[in-house]
Amino acid sequence: MTRRQVEFPWARSALVNLAPVLRKAQREGFDVGAAGAFMLTALRKGMTRGEELVNAAKRAGHVPHDDRAFGAIFAMLVRHQWIRSVGVVRRTKGHGTAGCRIWELVGPGGLGS
Repeated sequence: MTRRQVEFPWARSALVNLAPVLRKAQREGFDVGAAGAFMLTALRKGMTRGEELVNAAKRAGHVPHDDRAFGAIFAMLVRHQWIRSVGVVRRTKGHGTAGCRIWELVGPGGLGS
């Protein structure tokens, strides 16, 4: 059986909208690669909520001018198939709205492993 890829045009436009945020973060010295590597290392301990990964990265010194820059990092890690979403729970930020993803490593976890 052939697997068919499902397209989500709104997801593609969301990534395009993140591009300016990511470029500004990089211009201001945010190291996307180091933040992504930190997140992969953190995920080696097991499944983790996206908000917890972002908070841990910020505590470790990976602080962009705008937290939306982390969205581009998640997208990069997913695109390289280093992480995958395994569930969705209520957010602790955003007034408890739905949509906080739970992430896990895929395989050994990319970036030099």
